[in-house]
Amino acid sequence: MKVLLVNCPVRERAPPYTLPLGMAYIIAVLRKAGHKVDVLDINGYRYDRPEVEEKIKGLDYGMVCTGGVITIYKYIKFLTAALKKYHPDKPVVIGGNIANEIPHLLFKHTAADILMLGEAEVTVCELADALEKGTSLKKVDGLAYVENGCTIYTSPRKIIEDIDTIPFPEWDLFPVETYITNLMEFQKNYRVMPTILTRGCPFVCKFCYHSFMGDKARFRSADNVIAEMKQLKEKYNINGISFYDDLLLLNRKVVEEMCDKMIEQKLNLKWHCLTRLEYLYDDLLRKMKKAGCYSI
Repeated sequence: MKVLLVNCPVRERAPPYTLPLGMAYIIAVLRKAGHKVDVLDINGYRYDRPEVEEKIKGLDYGMVCTGGVITIYKYIKFLTAALKKYHPDKPVVIGGNIANEIPHLLFKHTAADILMLGEAEVTVCELADALEKGTSLKKVDGLAYVENGCTIYTSPRKIIEDIDTIPFPEWDLFPVETYITNLMEFQKNYRVMPTILTRGCPFVCKFCYHSFMGDKARFRSADNVIAEMKQLKEKYNINGISFYDDLLLLNRKVVEEMCDKMIEQKLNLKWHCLTRLEYLYDDLLRKMKKAGCYSI
């Protein structure tokens, strides 16, 4: 199946800064499963709404997927309506934070057909297969959809326990250089690309949007994330990394091992991350700084 992914603008009037890491993972798993992928990166190319409609008119796809944080809600209303206007028979799928937080509003006020709840790497491939073969969606875990006027929730999608098994994000369908150039203004002129070491967060902070990755933290191996850093450095000539983890330092052992390998292998990458104060230790901070950390 040919799958169209649409990257919505977080802010319509501001330059694009945040690279769509989640969508880059979706590209990788769909390709690995044998599906064709196309991307309409509205955020990266800064298309205005009339341009978006003009682009949508000429697109050919079997299903379309979009999503993001809850602040794109108004844009999702516009986008899903435009997709249905020009391709009424093609299913519109929404995932990410917004689908997990407000499924009832999306079904009530947008033209969404299907929501992906929880981690989407396995779900999106099974969904594409089901739609292509015309089999029942009830057999695909992690979905919500409307059937005969009723909202159907399939069984919850189990978390991916070994996140080293997920292929590295693929960035070739995005204007990466545009994102890197815009980010340099805020990253001390470092050429920065994103990655993650962890998934899931055990805390329920009131100010947070609460990750749909679950409350069980899982960790990539140091070797796995180092291999991705090397790939990014080779492909995109970067000298910086932005860790998108909610709490990078949840597993001190893995972070220390990663830092040791960055130092030993002389990666020479500057990086920054997010964490909580109780995970900060003087000796760990010194090692992180030696490994290239400049901001927390």
